[in-house]
Amino acid sequence: MHLIEKGGAAVMIPLCVGGFVALGVSIERLIYFHILWKEPRGPINSLRTLGSTNPLLLEAHIEEWILAFHKRLPLLDTIITAAPLLGLLGTITGMMRAFDVLAQSGVNDPSAITGGVAEALIATATGLVIALGTLLSYNYLEAHIASITSRLEQTMRQILAETKK
Repeated sequence: MHLIEKGGAAVMIPLCVGGFVALGVSIERLIYFHILWKEPRGPINSLRTLGSTNPLLLEAHIEEWILAFHKRLPLLDTIITAAPLLGLLGTITGMMRAFDVLAQSGVNDPSAITGGVAEALIATATGLVIALGTLLSYNYLEAHIASITSRLEQTMRQILAETKK
């Protein structure tokens, strides 16, 4: 709580909320993919049991899965973008506070401005840490989705090749 106060509550609270939301979404998506592969009605099996050889129907089925895979990922993308901007806002408000204190106390007391500078640095660092952590999670999930999509498309090609025999 002390770090939130030092970083400026107006900026740090939204940053922390965004960080917790990003963590929650990342964990939920990892659990979703883990459970999905243990389920007999997973994407590959559902494509095989669809019983269709119509390429358009198979592609539509794959698209439905891809939409399900990307659920809540735009939220992570937003947090990746917003966190550094909120950190920058904290930098600006912290420096404004530092200059305000400097204007009131004069240059005789340089320690008076350290609170504003600390606020600026803490907010910036927090925004960057949240954005970087979320970016790693987002990229991992996107790579996983690309791999699953590739396997689905390969399965569709196999189904279509088997029907041509």
